[in-house]
Amino acid sequence: MSDYTQRRYLRVAEAAELVNARPETVRIALRSGAMHGTQRSKSGIRRVQPACAMAWAESVECQHMSELVSLESYRKSKRPKR
Repeated sequence: MSDYTQRRYLRVAEAAELVNARPETVRIALRSGAMHGTQRSKSGIRRVQPACAMAWAESVECQHMSELVSLESYRKSKRPKR
């Protein structure tokens, strides 16, 4: 196993190896929002920060998830006041 914790972003297969899971399990977690990751385009490669993968494996929120604002609350804050 490579030292993936030193890298900024991991591909799905690398994240799966880091947390001892199957790549499809990581993909499902990313799609459902259980694991935080990025994807530049709809059909693009998904990338995961090592800390996010480790947090998911330990069933805790990663730092990014606790800082995220839901889209609905963002839209409400941007609506003009009547």
